[in-house]
Amino acid sequence: MLLNTLTACFLIAATTNLSSQSEPRVYHGPYEQASAEQFAGEWTRSDGNYKLLITVESGKAVAQYFNPTPINVESTILVEAVDYLSLKIVLRDQGYDGSSYELQYIPEYRFLVGIYTITGQAPTEVYFTR
Repeated sequence: MLLNTLTACFLIAATTNLSSQSEPRVYHGPYEQASAEQFAGEWTRSDGNYKLLITVESGKAVAQYFNPTPINVESTILVEAVDYLSLKIVLRDQGYDGSSYELQYIPEYRFLVGIYTITGQAPTEVYFTR
């Protein structure tokens, strides 16, 4: 699975990056099964001022995206698989014609990790922290 491979790479990079700035906020408790509610909150992308604000009501996620001003979010979909939960966010605005994020929540580290795809370009690996 692509996200599992990316997860390992991101956790190494993220922990290294965070440790050079401050102590990483690493979760050392027992493994948690990802749930929709864990996506809720304000998330900042590691490489800029990009922010996601995710709310969850009755298991349905709604995302707002900022760069740094609001960008229209066309859809937010939770995708549940056997061993993980991911969030697909599609952006539809000027300069964001169908760009999308596919993010997986990593309970052990409380990161959102995944792929950002800009229409017509190669996907980019990204991660978000709270």
